[in-house]
Amino acid sequence: MYFSEWRKLQEEMNKKQFEDVVKKFLPFAKEFLKLKDLPEIEFVEKPSFSKNISAFGEIVDNRIIINIRNRHPMDIVRTIAHELVHYKQHNKGRFGSGLAGSSTENEANKIAGTLVRKFGETHSNYFKLSVVTEIKKKRKL
Repeated sequence: MYFSEWRKLQEEMNKKQFEDVVKKFLPFAKEFLKLKDLPEIEFVEKPSFSKNISAFGEIVDNRIIINIRNRHPMDIVRTIAHELVHYKQHNKGRFGSGLAGSSTENEANKIAGTLVRKFGETHSNYFKLSVVTEIKKKRKL
């Protein structure tokens, strides 16, 4: 097997592994956060995305958009958790400034960290996965 073939195979595994991680994480997060439902989550690969908003994810019209390119799956999961906390805050009528250090940001960071740590206790193998390098088309889960 040539290196280029191995790399292609590894990327294909990455895609499936990434989807498996997300599919296992979302029900866990929904239960942990006591959410009635989950918003639509869109994964994008835009290098400019994070630069434009100074973050890796955002909520737009009750839809969470997450930048995934060149990020570890568990880092992406932490971003999903963070944005789900904001989703819950918004559903309760709590809209913060979005500034670092604000009460809503601190709460989202704290709860997301706890959620990912709890998830990692039963899925520690996910920390051994490689970085998501490329997924050719937009994915919605």
